[in-house]
Amino acid sequence: MKRLGLSVALLAFLLTGCDSTEMKARKKAEYLASLTCYSSKEGRTADELQAIADSCFKGGRYSKSSGIKW
Repeated sequence: MKRLGLSVALLAFLLTGCDSTEMKARKKAEYLASLTCYSSKEGRTADELQAIADSCFKGGRYSKSSGIKW
């Protein structure tokens, strides 16, 4: 009986306590969408830097490495 109760409790914890991969992907997408052109670029991952660059490009604040505005 104890074993059954522990099994049910463990199963319930695993099902409710862990984020699904879809939930993690949605949270990551929301986080990346929240980054703006003015967000710090220090210590960012490649995905974060890409999101910041996309934000700058969409806002018309993108410049080439030469400093020439597009």
